[in-house]
Amino acid sequence: MEVRAREVAVRGIDVEAQENPKVAALLRILLTPYGLLLASAALSLVVWITPLGPVAKGFANRENLTLKATFLLVLWYGGTSVTAFVGFRIGRRMRPLPVFERIRSRPCYLYFTAVATIGVVGMYGRVALENPSLIWTALRTENFNLVRAAIPQGAGLATLRYAAILSGAIGCYELVLRRRISFLHVFNVLLLIASAANESRLSWVLAMLMILSLWAYGIQPTRRPLRGIAILVGITIVAFTAFNYIRNAHYYNATYKVHDPIVANVYQTATYLAAPFQVSVGVAAQSDSFRPRGSFNHVVHGGAEEAGGYWDTYGTAGISGADISRTTNPELVHSGKWAFLIRYQNRSRAQGSAYVWNSDVTALPVSTGEHYRLQAWVTGATARSPLSIGVRDQLGRVSQDGVVAGAHDLVTRGREKGAPLDATYVVPRGVAKIQLAVWKDGIAGGANGAFAVDDLRLTRIDADGFPERPPLTRGLARYLLPSYLPLDFDDVVAREELYRHFVDVDSVLTANSAFAPMYMALGRTAFPLMWLIGFAAAIAAGHAIRYRSYFFLAAVAIMYCFAELWRIFIFNFGMTYFLLLLLVSAAAVDPATPYVRRAVGALKQRVPLKHSNRST
Repeated sequence: MEVRAREVAVRGIDVEAQENPKVAALLRILLTPYGLLLASAALSLVVWITPLGPVAKGFANRENLTLKATFLLVLWYGGTSVTAFVGFRIGRRMRPLPVFERIRSRPCYLYFTAVATIGVVGMYGRVALENPSLIWTALRTENFNLVRAAIPQGAGLATLRYAAILSGAIGCYELVLRRRISFLHVFNVLLLIASAANESRLSWVLAMLMILSLWAYGIQPTRRPLRGIAILVGITIVAFTAFNYIRNAHYYNATYKVHDPIVANVYQTATYLAAPFQVSVGVAAQSDSFRPRGSFNHVVHGGAEEAGGYWDTYGTAGISGADISRTTNPELVHSGKWAFLIRYQNRSRAQGSAYVWNSDVTALPVSTGEHYRLQAWVTGATARSPLSIGVRDQLGRVSQDGVVAGAHDLVTRGREKGAPLDATYVVPRGVAKIQLAVWKDGIAGGANGAFAVDDLRLTRIDADGFPERPPLTRGLARYLLPSYLPLDFDDVVAREELYRHFVDVDSVLTANSAFAPMYMALGRTAFPLMWLIGFAAAIAAGHAIRYRSYFFLAAVAIMYCFAELWRIFIFNFGMTYFLLLLLVSAAAVDPATPYVRRAVGALKQRVPLKHSNRST
């Protein structure tokens, strides 16, 4: 009796009133921040290490699980689990707020349904209006990713589609576990399917976790729940197979000659589970090869996408000056919409050169021995008049001293079409400032013409050739600020993606570990940052799990961030923020209803209706 009283007091669960209490108790252990984190990481490890014959896992050769890699990954997952455990325990001892506890189920459910309907209909409606045949084409070609690509990924009307996770989870729970048939429940399940077809596994898995939590934590009691859970597992397998087929069938047909939807889903699931652990091991094992520090990109408007006075020109011999402008000519633009166009005219008989470099105000202070990568895309070189890349120092000298060829040439000649220039520059003694320079030599006397440059980059790298780690403040902002804010973290993303240079993983895969990019961008700071985030999130989840209203689902939305941490960091994703905001706003939907009724009644009493007094 003492155990039961403590369980009811802390969790609000009457264990003796539940059917299959032992199964529910096991689920309650799993459905915690630390439980989901460890279970998902362990599952990824098992699939990664288990031979599956011809089934592809997203890589050709398994990375070596060294002692160092093991230590770092145990520190990552173990430390996060411990802080999540402590935070969850603290959160569960915080008293529920009456404003969220009083939310009634029916108005809250209808609210979720209305928002989800607007979001899902708006999402597909926009696609149909902009390209009426796209949805049919995507289904016919078994490439539903075309529809996903047509949907804006920023905050907007389509964001409301995430409400289908909440309404669909409730509807599916009522239909399958409680066996209550109604049009509203069926409609919400269809909304969830329509949303999950675009979001693939993410929406569906979160909805299934919400369904399990509603039963395991006793929010909505039901009879014979295990039968319903078994049905849900079967539906999930069918749904995953269907979602994978309509989105990726063309890829498996072309890459692996797999035409069967079930076999293709086995391939997809194995890749989904194994690839993130492969990347985590690869980065942890080779962490000594990247310990750079400092800033990242040092060229202002190198892509010519914005007009500005950040570039200067110069000419020798009879080229007294060269004119720089921007062009949208597709033959000259390498990326974006614009490129720089440098026009010149040699008024003398001697050969001359035309130069372009970033202006003096953007000159970069450097130190002896530092490494930099020089890059540009150039058009207009000829056999007799090549284009070169180098640096200009604080004394105004333009040269290639200390410059060696990188992935491409230092000089390009004999190509009228565009070509890349790529070099590594080691700062020699006596150089205090540098500017990126591109120039055209061998301009004949009396000649006039032009050359174009685009994607000019001056990037500090380490001795191994990797981009330097961006400032710590930018790395922290990348993971602490909401992802939907209009902020540019290209330098952090470039650093995060470096694992692709030394880890064996398919280039088409994207969500390939949360540990790898955070460790690449932040180094050892990633560990305390993740522990702090896990601690704070677990406190919020522990507090939300005490509610007996649908506000309880906020706990599941937060815990799902832990469930995905083995492959992707979603704590600051727009979906997470939106679901929490929707659940908080639900408190204003139900409590406001009686107040509105009273207000209307009071208004009718104070302002009686006027009747006509005409005599007949």
